[in-house]
Amino acid sequence: ENVWFASGGVAFRVNDDTRSGIFLDWRQSAVDGSDDPAELSGFLSKELGQSLDFAAYALLGMSDSSPDWGAGLNLNRRF
Repeated sequence: ENVWFASGGVAFRVNDDTRSGIFLDWRQSAVDGSDDPAELSGFLSKELGQSLDFAAYALLGMSDSSPDWGAGLNLNRRF
């Protein structure tokens, strides 16, 4: 079933090699009678070199159809 999705947020440079941000994601439930999932996420990203970034993120569920919380790490290599 097709559903609506919306996402918005802000990110900014803390310094030359560090970024931080916060985002809100919302989507319409694909199941009738279920809450619409919504999550608030924040991240901190650090450049480790010209083509390598490391990031930590956390999320907070804002509805019963979202996870209560979550966290993770991300290593990104640009080619």
